[in-house]
Amino acid sequence: LNAVARVRYAPANKAWNYYYLGDFDKAIREFKAAIEAKPQLLPEKEVGRLPLGIAWSLYWKKDYKGAAEEFKKVLAKASDDFSAHQGLGYIHFQNKDFDQAIADFQASLKAYAGNIDVQSNLGWTYLKKGDEDNAIKAFESAVNLNPYLADPYKGLAWSQWKKGKKAQAKDNF
Repeated sequence: LNAVARVRYAPANKAWNYYYLGDFDKAIREFKAAIEAKPQLLPEKEVGRLPLGIAWSLYWKKDYKGAAEEFKKVLAKASDDFSAHQGLGYIHFQNKDFDQAIADFQASLKAYAGNIDVQSNLGWTYLKKGDEDNAIKAFESAVNLNPYLADPYKGLAWSQWKKGKKAQAKDNF
């Protein structure tokens, strides 16, 4: 069975290996090859992750337009895919379209409420938008999800500081 699994997953694993090595051009090529190479041999969930690999590879290459197109293709097939919403949120944040980034991050959290990265990025997006009240709420939620990460505390402190709550901010720095 191990040999069968190795053969079945080989194209996808090769693509993910390149992705995690940061060789995104090769990763994209291999993700496309894995999609074309009899994906019926893979479990449906794994087949669905392959286009996400292309989208995230494009994102890390800073090809935000291409990445957005790929994330939207994923959402056309699975409208509740938290990772695709997360990726679109990052792209909209990069493009300073904060309202759309907030909507994307909220959609991601609706699909996967425990995603600390998205919760924290939602806070940073509210803060960049100038909405300190919602930033504070988002960062407090992130701290509640994982009290051991520094980023949400930093965001919470900056939000409180900008809101004029200097004593609370000092406690969180």
